Amino acid sequence: MRKKRLAGKKAKKKYSIDTFYRVIIFVVSFTIIVIIMTYDQTIDDSRFDVKLGDPAPKDIYAPFDFSFVNEALTEEAKRFEADQVPKVFRVDKTITDAVMNNIDAFFAELARLRTVSGIKAFSDELLYLVTESSLRALLEYEDIESFQTVLRDTVATLLGEGVVSFAKKVELVNSDVSMLSIVRDTTATDVALQEILSLEEVQGKIDTTAYELFPRERKIRYAFTEIIMNSLKPNLEYDSEETRRRADTVYANVQPVQESIKQDEAVVQKVAADVKQD
Repeated sequence: MRKKRLAGKKAKKKYSIDTFYRVIIFVVSFTIIVIIMTYDQTIDDSRFDVKLGDPAPKDIYAPFDFSFVNEALTEEAKRFEADQVPKVFRVDKTITDAVMNNIDAFFAELARLRTVSGIKAFSDELLYLVTESSLRALLEYEDIESFQTVLRDTVATLLGEGVVSFAKKVELVNSDVSMLSIVRDTTATDVALQEILSLEEVQGKIDTTAYELFPRERKIRYAFTEIIMNSLKPNLEYDSEETRRRADTVYANVQPVQESIKQDEAVVQKVAADVKQD
């Protein structure tokens, strides 16, 4: 009988211990579940169901220092630098050679006429460069070789610097172009647009040169201006391919625009819902 009572006590004690452990396990498990649920709720509260352009529901601060490439500002910088590349114009040597050949042919015919007494044949062939009165003045001019030399030098200088048509210069001015890259043979030089003359602007420069060279010979001055103005042709040709190649090179070499954010710096600021977004 006594043994039965001892066995019953032991069974009750074991049951009590098992129950205690079960309670402990339940309490611990419940606590862990509450913590997990609370943590998940905290995470969910920090997520926003928004899209680009929506007002931010709260301020967001950087958790640490970091840097990033601002793609929008980088693209803006690339385009700006590419737009600064001067347009490329080439001196067309074929036009220069053709103009100089016409002038040489004119003076060759003039030299022939100075040995004969005929102006009609010359007038029919080359009178497009000068009026008949200028032609007669040249036939009578004694120092014709010096005249020819200085005229050729003047034309060569003008064409070497480059001449554009009036319409092209107006187009460049209206496009806010201030600088051109002039390519002569294999050498490129940046030149201010205002220094490049159109055919119409050459007239004043030639008149000044003629007066300096022939101050007392009005008819010779007029002939000098006539021959040059009737011979000159625009010889600057726009090289769109080279311009684009240079712009692409500059575009590609622009460094990315880096921006830095410090820890605790506001990266997004809350906007009131009733504030109208642009």
